[in-house]
Amino acid sequence: MENTDKLPVEKSLVVGSQEYIDFINAEKGKWAMAYKEDNATKLEAERESIREELRKELNPEESPLEKKVRELEERNSTREKELLSRDLKDSLRKKAKEIGMDQSRADRYAVFGTEAEANMIADYEYTNDIITKAIDGKIKGSFDTTPPKAGGDKETKYEMKDLKGMSRDEIRELAKKGLINGY
Repeated sequence: MENTDKLPVEKSLVVGSQEYIDFINAEKGKWAMAYKEDNATKLEAERESIREELRKELNPEESPLEKKVRELEERNSTREKELLSRDLKDSLRKKAKEIGMDQSRADRYAVFGTEAEANMIADYEYTNDIITKAIDGKIKGSFDTTPPKAGGDKETKYEMKDLKGMSRDEIRELAKKGLINGY
């Protein structure tokens, strides 16, 4: 007889229901993370053992002192690379701020090394040119920039001062046509 006390499945979960699917997906995620963590430590241990075997083959007479010096040099070079990378990212963020670029996007250019700043500036300018052209095109399409035609309307609107010499019938006709300002 199986011990079902350890199973995390509740009796209310129905196969095929959304709760069931969510539960299975959550469990798969937990299992995948556990598998990755377990394998990452195993892989790192295996890599280190292979490195050690190669070192022994290449330098079989390495003394404990030489081994200690080599390990310190490796740590020092790793630390130096980290510091250089951090300094490069800091300078890229400063340059991004100067040119008006989002600083959080500047770090990704660090992989270009000495060409990072030039690549970042070139990409920023290229992107801005494309965006500016697209916006200009939309503005030109949205607003008619052609000047008005000469002459305007054929029928002119009359002001109150223009009506003084007209008869009442003429004024009524103009009012019906909507040609009197203020009426």
